Amino acid sequence: MHRSRSASLRSGSARSGSVSTKRTAAEDEGATNMKVFVRVRPLLDREEGEEDPMRAIKLLSDGSSIYIRDRFVDEKVLSFNKVFGPDTEQDEVFTDVGLPACEAAISGQYGTVLAYGQTGTGKTFTAFNTEPGQEGLMVRCVREIFESIGKNAHEWEVQVQYLQLYKEQITDLLTTEQSTVNIREDIDKGVYVTGARNIVATSPGQVLRYFEEGNRNRVVRLTTMNAQSSRSHALFRLNLKRKSRNGNILNGRLTLVDLAGSERIKRTKADNLRRQEAQSINMSLSCLGTVIHALTDSKATHVPYRSCKLTRILRDSLGEHGRASIVVTISPALADVAETLGSLYFGTRALCVKQSQKVHYTFDEESLTEELRQQVSSLTEGKLSLEHQVATLAADNTQLREAADADETLIDELTSHIKNVTRAKNKARDLDTELKKLREREQAIEAVMEEELRKQGSEYERRLCEMKASLESKWEEERARLRSLHEQEVSSMRLIVEQVEDESRERISSLERELEEYRQGRAGPSIRQERAGSEVDDLKRQHSEEVESLRVTLDVHRQKLEEA
Repeated sequence: MHRSRSASLRSGSARSGSVSTKRTAAEDEGATNMKVFVRVRPLLDREEGEEDPMRAIKLLSDGSSIYIRDRFVDEKVLSFNKVFGPDTEQDEVFTDVGLPACEAAISGQYGTVLAYGQTGTGKTFTAFNTEPGQEGLMVRCVREIFESIGKNAHEWEVQVQYLQLYKEQITDLLTTEQSTVNIREDIDKGVYVTGARNIVATSPGQVLRYFEEGNRNRVVRLTTMNAQSSRSHALFRLNLKRKSRNGNILNGRLTLVDLAGSERIKRTKADNLRRQEAQSINMSLSCLGTVIHALTDSKATHVPYRSCKLTRILRDSLGEHGRASIVVTISPALADVAETLGSLYFGTRALCVKQSQKVHYTFDEESLTEELRQQVSSLTEGKLSLEHQVATLAADNTQLREAADADETLIDELTSHIKNVTRAKNKARDLDTELKKLREREQAIEAVMEEELRKQGSEYERRLCEMKASLESKWEEERARLRSLHEQEVSSMRLIVEQVEDESRERISSLERELEEYRQGRAGPSIRQERAGSEVDDLKRQHSEEVESLRVTLDVHRQKLEEA
């Protein structure tokens, strides 16, 4: 059970739903930027036959810049910590990305690597591939950690955790049993999950067996972009603990995150379940981008970590005391240039995130409990000794009374001393009872606060759904109203055009009849005939101009209606 102060701080954080981004000058001095790497996957078989398939991007010779060009995109040069080409080996990626994360975890920091990018660009291959000779970051990091701690004389404990975030639901991949996994926050522990297994492992082989067991439970499906497309975010975590001689516990953490790929539903042609999965994936990736933007915006007053479960569970990794690296995987194909540019923009924004190194320690509660037990035992022995002394004093008092009945003053002093000792014993007993009551009250208060937070969260989600449904309904009504107004205006213009055409035809027919009468000699001389013919021609031109103007106006209204 935590202290009441911890509980109040934890509840305050939950009510606010955000974290202040203000940093002190001392923190900024020791801060470093988040590391971002780009990996370009090789061309696929279906892309080999395309004409100049890599003309959208070009890797520059400095090894850290990439050139973007396309007829729809301005020419740009974007720079990162390093850019891995299509021929880069897995070992090189581990040396630059995975090895620093392992070293951070062993030193008591929260080392994190995120694989981010469009679906089908090699995120899972980079992070979680287990094929011999082509092992990804996970396999190599596990081997590196066990090799490093095996050389150390301290006592280590390695715990394995494998989670899946599927459609905003967190599940434990290391068990097939249905269990409720919840995210919790604590001022001492940080962000952690309850309801998921933390299995102690003693060798790399044991960790890899747990990983393969979890992979069989992960959700993957066939899409038009990828035969084995991950439909969920996967989070593989190693919790490292080392006990020191002074009773402190060094807590390191290595987190590898295989993010589900961003995708456009129009390209993947997803429907029904796959559409829901894609919408959930894109929503959580959008929240991740919002959090990265807030972390780099100097004007932002808070970071919306609680906007989705992905950003909430990664709060310690992305925050100012994390040690995170991002591998942005992209496609070299021209058809994917829009998604490639979006992924690269996300990486450039993440480069601006500031993080400072922090070593995480916790106190050994078992050692503290044993020390308190020894103190209680010592106090109990002292109490028995005092009781023995009281008994001795009482015996001495009796002997003195029998020996010197006349010395009443001495007897009164001894009696008063005995009463003081008795009162002290009673006071100690009362204080012990009061302490127990305070502990029970503290437990009750924490239970009530946790229940209240749960209710507030449920009410907030319900109100958010109602607001979303209301806004969608109003939007559909407004679209229908605009469409109706445009249709009425178009119908009105059509009637005006028809009326003008009818009037013009009648006027022309009338003038043609008059002209015919002039020609047959029913009217005046030939001068009047020529004048009537000129009037007919002018009226025809005027009629044509009016009809053409009305048709242009009608086309404009038709275009507005189509756009609406």
